Order: sequence, then structure tokens, then C-alpha cells
Amino acid sequence: MPQQSTCALGFWSAGVAMVAAVGYGVVQTLQLLGLLGKPWDDILIFGFSISIASPFVLTMVALHYVVPEEKRVWTHAAVVFAGMYATLVSLVYMTELAVTIPRTLQGAAGDVEFVTLREHSFFWAVDALGYVFMSVATLVAAPAFSREGLQLWLRWFFIAHGVQAPLIALILYYPRMLLLDSPWIVTGPGLLLLLAIFFRRERDRPAPVARGTPTTGRG
Repeated sequence: MPQQSTCALGFWSAGVAMVAAVGYGVVQTLQLLGLLGKPWDDILIFGFSISIASPFVLTMVALHYVVPEEKRVWTHAAVVFAGMYATLVSLVYMTELAVTIPRTLQGAAGDVEFVTLREHSFFWAVDALGYVFMSVATLVAAPAFSREGLQLWLRWFFIAHGVQAPLIALILYYPRMLLLDSPWIVTGPGLLLLLAIFFRRERDRPAPVARGTPTTGRG
């Protein structure tokens, strides 16, 4: 039976990442509808985005220790790709929040042009690569789940999120096709919600009674 602390880590990490992913989707929608202007659209989008990264890695680490040992090769690979994703996007979003946006508000946008996240920029490529790695992480982790019940749903959500990697790579070259990856705002929060439920169930699952072990104190 998985340790209580492992399941608790997975549950809370998945929950935090899910809330951040939902927040990102809401802000992105408001921005596309023209209901949220600068600089708050950038601040909120980058803020929610960076809040997904580290909790996602912790969620994958917890998942690695919960699945059966024979399936951990898949979750181990997922942890590696999740770490690559988190490293790249955290670099981008922290730079935007701590350097680019403040300098732009001070009227010195030219000083931070190289590290500004915009179409076909250096950070555009770094950010896209990060999300490619996130998609690959979920794709390689999918075989760790069984084909029944909640785990079947997890398997399909992980696959659905993972197969978006080519779309993200395509958007790197054709930014106007960004809406092609709109399923992300469903698969991202969806798989994190299912993971939180999964960890909660694993935490509450009773430990199996060893064969031959008495279940009462009576001899």
C-alpha cells in the first residue's frame, strides 16, 4: 500500500496544479475576448503558468512511487520529462514576471527585447519546447495506468494531452495556429483533477490483510 505521505503529496500537488491550470484557461479566454488588458493579462497568465510547473513535477514523482514497480519505468521517464518542462517554462515565466514586465512598465522595453516572450523569439521557442516535454511526460506515463475504472480515464486523458506535442511544435513555427492547441485547457486541468482523485482513493484504500494473520484480538 502506498505511504500516506506519498499520496498526500500527490493529492495536494495535483490540486494546486489543477487550480493554476484552470486559472490559466480562464485568463487566456478573457484575453482572447478582449476583456483583459495589459499588463494584467501577462501577469496573470505567467503567474498561473509558473504555478503549474513545480506542482506538476511533484505530482509525477508521487505517481512514480504509487504505481506498481513493474510499471515504474514509464513514470520514471515521465518524471525526467516533467523536470525538463518545469525548468524551461519556469525560466521563461520568472524572467517575464521579474524582469520583462517591470522594465516594460518603466518604459525600458528595449532593454529586455531579447527576453520578451513574443512570436518567433528566443523565449517563444524555449516555452514551446517546455510544453512539448510536458506532453511527452504524460504520453510516456499513460501505460502505467490500468484499463479499468478511474485509471482508464487517466490513461486516456494522459494520451490526449500527450498527443498534442506535435501541435505545440507546429505552433512554434506558425503562431497564428495557437487555437489548434485549445484542447490543452481541457486535458490539462482534467488529468490533474483525475490524478487528485486517484491519490485520494489510494490514500484511503485499506491495506490488504496478510494471509494467515488474525483480524481480531481473540485467539
